[in-house]
Order: sequence, then structure tokens, then C-alpha cells
Amino acid sequence: MTLTDADIAALANDLDEASSIVWESYRSVGISLGLHDCWASAIKAPNGKISGILALYSRNQHKVADWPKKIVSGAVPFCGVVIEQYEARQHISQLANYDPLTGFLNRSSLHKVLKTMISQPGDNRFAVLLLDLDRFRDINDALGHIQGDTFLKAIAERLKTLCRSNYILSRSGGDDFVIVIPNATAETAVNFIKATTEAMQRPLEVAGNHLSASFSTGIATFPENGPDGESLISHAEVAMRQAKKEARGSYRLVSTVDTKEAQDRLVLGSALRDALAKGLLNLHYQPQIEARTGEIYGVEALSRWNHPTLGNIFPSRFIAVAEETGQIEAIGRWSLEEACRQITQWERDGVHIPVVSVNLSAGHFHNRSLVPMIADLLRKYGLAPERLTVEITESVMMDESDETMNVLSAIRKLGVGLSMDDFGTGFSSLSRLTRLPLTEIKIDRSFIMNLETDPNAQAVTTAVIGIGNRLGMTVVTEGVETEAQYDLLESLHCDVLQGYLFAKPMSATDLEIWYREPRKLMPAMKKGSDK
Repeated sequence: MTLTDADIAALANDLDEASSIVWESYRSVGISLGLHDCWASAIKAPNGKISGILALYSRNQHKVADWPKKIVSGAVPFCGVVIEQYEARQHISQLANYDPLTGFLNRSSLHKVLKTMISQPGDNRFAVLLLDLDRFRDINDALGHIQGDTFLKAIAERLKTLCRSNYILSRSGGDDFVIVIPNATAETAVNFIKATTEAMQRPLEVAGNHLSASFSTGIATFPENGPDGESLISHAEVAMRQAKKEARGSYRLVSTVDTKEAQDRLVLGSALRDALAKGLLNLHYQPQIEARTGEIYGVEALSRWNHPTLGNIFPSRFIAVAEETGQIEAIGRWSLEEACRQITQWERDGVHIPVVSVNLSAGHFHNRSLVPMIADLLRKYGLAPERLTVEITESVMMDESDETMNVLSAIRKLGVGLSMDDFGTGFSSLSRLTRLPLTEIKIDRSFIMNLETDPNAQAVTTAVIGIGNRLGMTVVTEGVETEAQYDLLESLHCDVLQGYLFAKPMSATDLEIWYREPRKLMPAMKKGSDK
């Protein structure tokens, strides 16, 4: 039987009420079962909580001595200790295996369950669905994190009502949920997620607000999409991101091609994590030259990775993997520190590089710790802030959230430069350009490739240089490879040039050698240096 709140309250006042609860109310039933007497006592835990009742029943019709009562009274304290230990173990198990907010399995427990399912003999198959809640950050920002947690709990309750009893539910952290459907094909999983999508359109009430939820979902199946739980979830996550990128609220199945690409990313991501931990990445530096004088304006720091077995890995490849595996911020932090360290090393060696530009991804500018980190690095290496420039992409420019704008403004207040990289290749607008605290614009190399022959490329380049000059920004052109390109850019009053015409990206040691050698000057540079 289960004790009611009224039973517990009565027992708290009088432990002997246990007899009336388990015997007096059921005497006729007990006698019909051959029981003729009962000795009972409430079990009080050391913390004072009533945790149960110990009852001893007798089939003897004749009155016995009081020894049964002594047994009960002697055993009750031990029962209290045993129950308390059991509850403590249960609590520890709950903390270790379940998400405290939703009661779903946590990530580590989910992997144990998947391992068990995979190891079962026979033609075993199941589907893994990774559901990522769309725009959950907006709810947190609008209602606060407490109500955000309330919303997640409501979502979890709704999901429970949609799942059958043999489905496995997990919250893997944040706003991600995993549902495992046993004995399921991809078609079964798709039908389930369609029904879930429809059910989630019914609003949930949170703090007086009626909120609808939608998920972007990735679906992987065993054994087609992976031999183990880790790869299944990883592949489902890739499919989920594809769904979120193409159409929020939709689902995507893991394809054979996706699986192979995901496996490659998994291997490369693991190797990259190891490379970061062991300091196997390095920076190369490409000089930037003042168009009128030929003097060194600065260098751009570019990440390079030479893996002992995989060989040289193109930045475009490992940077993409870093963004997908959440390692891009670590690379950015490392690049900033290594660039600052290298500036001071060059100064000690008599090599004066006025400024080093470091590329950062969009994710860095959502992190409020970026600004104090840069400030700490400048102090640590004794650098003036103007010796460092942070390059941003147009995706940062498109993000006009207060958080991002505040971080950009704070960087400029430090005195560190801000450069818009690859300007003109995305969806940037002039109105946004005027609102950002930029010190520099970089014209992408794609405009320079056909600069001599393409009137459209010339028109865009002329316009960007003019805009930058009028806004008081330095204009840097990438990808300059011929003297004809130089002549045209110099005539358009471009400030700084970067490209193979002057130097390729090189190691810090090679750049020092290059710095000490005589450099080729164009005729216009000679004139400019004489003024």
C-alpha cells in the first residue's frame, strides 16, 4: 500500500498509528487470509522523515507474549537506515543517469542504452532522431532562463505523451532531445516526426504566454548509418543541421554520402582536437604593402595544419570542420595569443611588423569573454592595441544583435582595429557598413582576378575603394598577382595591397628573412616614397 499525506501526518504525531493503518482498517481481510494479529510501527529515518511502516503478522489464533512487539521495535531503527541508504543510492543513480530538468536519460546513459541495443543478437534495427528546438534562444532572451527551463519541461512532457512506452527519450543538453525508436525503419521515424511536428503546433502556456514549438530534426538508422551510438548521433546531428540550415521545422534523413562525409569529419575533428591540445597548428603570415610607398603595412595571420599522417590539410577544410565540431573558438583564441607572442618575438629580433590581422569566426562575437581576453593578451605581451586587428566576416556584419554590436564596439574601444574581410562577396549592405565601427575593408580576391578585363569588376572595386576612403577606412585588396593589377589599383587610390606579387604566406622564420631582404618596388611606389 502507499501512504497518503494524511497517513504520514498521523504517524508523525504518533508512531503507533501504524497499527490502525495496516491492521485495524483491514482486519476482516487479514482474518480471511488466515492472519489473526499484527504488530506494527512507523519507520522514522534519522532526518525525522516518515519513510514507511514495518508490520509483523501472526497466524496464531491464541494470544502470544510481547516478543513480536520487541522484534518490531528493535528492527525499526535498522529499517530506517536501510531505507535512507536505498534512497541515497536511488538519488545518486538519478543524478548520474538522468537529466535533472526533464527526467529523460542524459547523454552518457543514452550511449549505454544504444550500446546494449546494438549488441543484441539477431536482425536488430532502430532509428535515432535528434531534435533541436528552433529559436529557443529568443525565448530565453524574452522570458529569462527560468521560464526557458519551464518551457523545456513543458516540451518534454508533450514529447512523452507522443512516444510509446518502449521509446527511449534523452535530453543531451541545451535544447537538443534524442528519441530512439526500437524496431523502426526510416519510414517509421518520418511518420513519427510528422505527427510530432503537428502536435507541437498546439501552443504551450509558459508564464502566461502561449508558445508554439518547432524542431529541426535529423534521422539516422541502425545499422545503415553507423556501427555504434556515437556515430549514429553524430550523423543525426549533421542531418539536423542541414534541416535547420535549409528549412527550420523540417527533418532530414542521413544519406550514404552524408554518412561518408560525416565519418571523414569525425576523423578530422578528432585529429584537430588532438592537434590543438598538442600545439601542432601554426600560423603563416602574408605581408600587406602600402600601395604608394612600398612600406610594410602589416601581415595577415593564417592558420596552417601539417598532420604527421594526413599531410598538409587545407584551411578551408579544417576550418569548416572546426566550425561544425565546435572547435573554431579554440582556434581563434590560439591564433590571437600566437599572433601577439610572435609580434613581441619579432620586435626582440629587430623585425618591426606594424600590425597583425587575425581572422575570427562569427561565433566569437557572441562570447562576452572575447574583449577581456584580448585586453589580457595585450597586457601580457606589452602590446599597443593598434598592433592588432581583428578580421570579421560578412555574417558578423549581418548579425545586428545588441550582443554582437556591443562586442564589436568594445573591441574598438580597446584601440584594436576591426577589418571587414572579403567585402562584397555576401549580402552586406552600405547601411550596415556605416553602423559598424570598422577601421578597414578588404576587397575579396574574386574581384581582382579579372580586374584588368572585366568592367563590372572594375566598377565594383572602384566603388568599394571610394566608399572606404570617404568613410575614413583603410582599403586592403587581396589577391594582387600582376603589375597591371597593381597599376590599376594604385590609380584608384587603394591604400594597401596583399598578394603573390609581393609575397606568399610564410612561416614566421621565413617572414623574418623576407623582411631583411631588399623588396621589389613598383615605379609608383618609388615616386610615393620620395614625397
